[in-house]
Amino acid sequence: IVDYVHKNGPLQLGIDVHCAGELILRNPSWTHQSLPAEPILSAAGNAAAANMNRLYKENYESKKSASLYPTGGSMDDWFYYGAGCPGFTFEMRDKGTYMFKVPASNIIPTGEELLMGIITLAEYFDAHPVNITN
Repeated sequence: IVDYVHKNGPLQLGIDVHCAGELILRNPSWTHQSLPAEPILSAAGNAAAANMNRLYKENYESKKSASLYPTGGSMDDWFYYGAGCPGFTFEMRDKGTYMFKVPASNIIPTGEELLMGIITLAEYFDAHPVNITN
């Protein structure tokens, strides 16, 4: 991915997708300190969560990655620090009932929620570009 991005970039937005948690996580993941872009990252994540929640009345929440637990080597941090674009991790359905064995009946709604979140972030950053310099 790194070689591809450096060859074909720049990126406007980076997304990493995981299952279980119903979270939209934003940078940074390694520290509790806020980034200069925190106000716009927070607003974008909140908009994505709100739009995703409208579809099926789930409870997606937007928060800083480190507030879940600090970690190093996260893809969303690489997007920010390595590729110079906002990075988000979507933790999709659910909150612990099924974990990695989501029932077939949840697959399409989860995909629709993910698509809504991605579209929301793409439109948000198209209207509010972020200049990240590292």
